[in-house]
Amino acid sequence: MTSTTLLQDHGATATHAKTAAPDRSSPGILVGQLSLSHLAIFPNEIFDIIISHVTDIKTLLSLGQCCRAFALSVNPWLYSSLKFTAGPKSIKLARTLAHCPYKAQLVASIMADLLDIELVLLPAGLKFILAAIVCCPNLTSLSIVWRFQWATGRILTNAFKLYHFTTFQWDQTVSQFLEMQPCIRDLRIVGPGPNHARGGGHEPSLSPSALPCLSSFEGRLPQALTVVSGRPVSSISLYGSVALPNLELALPKLAKSTVQIESLSLQVGDLSPELFTLVSAYLPRLSRFELRIVRSSTVAYSNLTSKSLCEAMSLLARLEYFRIRLRCPQLFWEHFYHKQRDVILDWACQCPSLKKVVFESSSENKAPEWTFDEEAMDWMCSYDE
Repeated sequence: MTSTTLLQDHGATATHAKTAAPDRSSPGILVGQLSLSHLAIFPNEIFDIIISHVTDIKTLLSLGQCCRAFALSVNPWLYSSLKFTAGPKSIKLARTLAHCPYKAQLVASIMADLLDIELVLLPAGLKFILAAIVCCPNLTSLSIVWRFQWATGRILTNAFKLYHFTTFQWDQTVSQFLEMQPCIRDLRIVGPGPNHARGGGHEPSLSPSALPCLSSFEGRLPQALTVVSGRPVSSISLYGSVALPNLELALPKLAKSTVQIESLSLQVGDLSPELFTLVSAYLPRLSRFELRIVRSSTVAYSNLTSKSLCEAMSLLARLEYFRIRLRCPQLFWEHFYHKQRDVILDWACQCPSLKKVVFESSSENKAPEWTFDEEAMDWMCSYDE
């Protein structure tokens, strides 16, 4: 491999910045003027130190142009995590992986974000990208976000063992693919699924023996009902608003996970004591709870400290982390510190296991984070913006 090839290959990736000719104002051009003899005497350890401390991609590429040894050292950093976007450069990257097994072996993570795909990629470009994905035997994390129903079937034959998988498509083809990936621990379904996309249809079936190691799931409620039951899922994050009656019907099925669910994230229409009562009844070991109130709903400050809500929170005896995203002007106005602290003190009085609370505004870029300091025996505020 020549250093020129390294520059061209890296220009095909979408993970890093533009990598055409190095900018003369960049410090990388000074490094790039070093002769081959200067760099050839450097041990590989020096290259590793340079790679770990240099954040400017142009500098690394300039070094790669000077010295083949450095180019080989920087390859694992360049190719470990790749992103395909909707453009011709993705095809160049796919061809590189398909024709260079050494580089394909370095790839551990791929994100193919092709929702806004260019016509130039259809259909041959997608075939190149799929072929490149299959060529990466050490792939452990794969994210495929596109709208083409035929695409996933092309990666059914593969040599990799995934631990993390994200998909936009959710149908029987994807279900079949999941049955061939027993090592997956984290599954994200970011697409709407057949019921939401076409206003009907059935959720795909999943073999009871599939996904034996699954511990974390993100998706919509119908998808969760298909995936979670009978598997060791301890963390669930649900997309889309969930009505309380639907949640009441779903929780008994979600609770059939082979382990206790400890983390739950969901969006609801309103903040109510009934929600906490329902969740505590089926998820008694819940330690992490993230709640998003729909934007159209405004939560009154008085509701946050109501007696009924605080008593309902006391039922979550193991709750340590609580994050709530809501529209409540009084909670984020001037003197918000004292108002938020008063709310937390009321909650902590009923729920002594609580260690961290985050109030996130749905209308402003504010997310104060409160942590209980055991040494000071008081709640401390910081910002998470």
